[in-house]
Amino acid sequence: MTVSSPDAVRDPERLTTPPQSCRRLNLLLLLSVLALALALAALGAFVLLRWPCEGKEKTVEIETAAKMSDAEKMATAARAALEIAVKPEVAAATAAKERNGAHLIAGDVEVTEKLVVPWHHSNYLDSVSIGPDFDYKPELKQLEILKEGLYYLYAQLSVTCVQDPCTQKGNITLAIERGALETSVLQIPLKLPEKKASTFSGTLLCLSRNDRLQGRLHVQGATKYTRWQLDQDNLNFFGLLRVRSACKE
Repeated sequence: MTVSSPDAVRDPERLTTPPQSCRRLNLLLLLSVLALALALAALGAFVLLRWPCEGKEKTVEIETAAKMSDAEKMATAARAALEIAVKPEVAAATAAKERNGAHLIAGDVEVTEKLVVPWHHSNYLDSVSIGPDFDYKPELKQLEILKEGLYYLYAQLSVTCVQDPCTQKGNITLAIERGALETSVLQIPLKLPEKKASTFSGTLLCLSRNDRLQGRLHVQGATKYTRWQLDQDNLNFFGLLRVRSACKE
């Protein structure tokens, strides 16, 4: 008869049931897996529910930014127009910086009654700027408007005496005219015989697509001023800036 030691005797339950520590470990692993699954589910729900809202919010933000951008552009143009009105000498540089404007310099012409002024119109010239919303017609000496809006229209007339003494007296007016009817929309009068004189003026004007502007000289006191010429120091110019895209009040 064989006698077994107590350590050699194995409990049948211990053969099929894992130790308590193993059960705890398995429970922890199970809870971890469940927690991870719940976290992934929550993340998926957040993604599905949140992203469409964020897309709508982004769309609203972009639309708002676009509207603010238009408002900022109008404010910038208004400030530029005011700057030109206060300091006409900055007109060329300001117009070149703004893409919604044009600035033209008068050509070398004599002061003659009803003369339609030719304008230098090449963007390669330092003091000339024509934005994409304008088209100069050299054969007609007219600037065509390609986009309607409220514009700040400005011009300056400057003459100088080329012969002494400057005895010819009278008045010279540069009229900016619109359309085939030659309706005057801006007038710059200048009284002679100052040795050298110039005057500047500007106004707000609603312009439509395909409107055309031109400059014409009018003289009183003589049909031709042989002793006077338009100043050639880029002081005879006309230009405009769009300060609003529509003419609504």
